[in-house]
Amino acid sequence: MRKLVVILDPAHGRNTPGKCSPDGQHREYLWSRMLVDRVRIILQERGFCVQQTTMSINEPGLSVRKRAAEKIKGDLKLLVSLHNNAAGSDGKWHKATGFEVWTTVNVTNSDICADYFIEQLRKDFPKVACRLNSPGYLNKDKEANFTVLTGKGYMAVLVEWLFQDNKEDVVLLQSDEMNNRFAESICSAIEDIDVHFSRKQL
Repeated sequence: MRKLVVILDPAHGRNTPGKCSPDGQHREYLWSRMLVDRVRIILQERGFCVQQTTMSINEPGLSVRKRAAEKIKGDLKLLVSLHNNAAGSDGKWHKATGFEVWTTVNVTNSDICADYFIEQLRKDFPKVACRLNSPGYLNKDKEANFTVLTGKGYMAVLVEWLFQDNKEDVVLLQSDEMNNRFAESICSAIEDIDVHFSRKQL
């Protein structure tokens, strides 16, 4: 069994307003839960203990998610929250595209984890824009105290993968091949993170 306990955090819920493509064909909460299932299966096959912040199809509340992650047992824990981005809340299509990786404010081990995700996604998807102004976690601009990232006792990263209000991105978000590649990429980054921190504990 791996030392790293992985906590998967699906995005939003069926009862969360918006969070879908302008035509309603893509819904973030369904996509995220599908990806969480795929990532969980891959990680378990590779020897990871995998937990989730919620098993509900509805939104339990961000504080509930954070408390659930804090209660999970493990000396080395990583929360990974999988989301889609959006350029606006006006119900219209936009042109913004790419991915972002978020951590909390200040330099922490979560920033090191974020760099592994950024590096892996750049490698596996060279044509997908990485929406970061600076390459290293020490001066990375994608930091915010999102509730689920601020819990005690675990590292945490939030990945915003493609834009649900970009027509071309929605096509990719509905592609099984693309989703399988994304799940594999996420799992590869997690494996590298496990190796990094396991070596530090030796």
